[in-house]
Amino acid sequence: LNAPEDMKRLCRSRGGLIVVATPESAGGAAVTAALVNEINTTASRAIMIIEARCGFVHENVKSLILHREIGASASNYAEAIRTSRFSDPDVLVLDALPDAETVRLALEFAAGGMLVITKMHSDSVGECLWRIIRSMPADQQRRSRMLLAGCIQGIITNCGENGKNCDLQLRNEALVNAIADGKIDTIAG
Repeated sequence: LNAPEDMKRLCRSRGGLIVVATPESAGGAAVTAALVNEINTTASRAIMIIEARCGFVHENVKSLILHREIGASASNYAEAIRTSRFSDPDVLVLDALPDAETVRLALEFAAGGMLVITKMHSDSVGECLWRIIRSMPADQQRRSRMLLAGCIQGIITNCGENGKNCDLQLRNEALVNAIADGKIDTIAG
């Protein structure tokens, strides 16, 4: 990973949520693959990758890479996440958060101590966070905000086409409080 030390430090997180939020075709898949590669080459972890179609092939280096493809291994993301528990992964990588059930499971796994890395199409930190929260039914959005505030580790945005020169919003008190209080519009980025 040819990236700032902060991005490498994110990869050493033992749990929580990392979001790669980029516009479509703006390097999000390359950045996500680079994060997986950083973990794979520096730590002994079980990494479960769940995606609609295989974009990058990772060989086991120090980590064990497991792969589930939607349509082949599971009918949808939520099913793939639920059944991933049987493989006992340390890291869960999702190429999308397509529905409320997937978001709920990703947040619960991240809050429960698993490192979850996900990619989503978004133009900013605020839009990314609102999309996660508003994907949930109205009566579950407060709980989702609390889970998100408790587990967010970092948000990677504004990547170039090749996935380089990204902006990084790391977990800090201001970010956590803005999410918990529903004041996401106050977050820069």
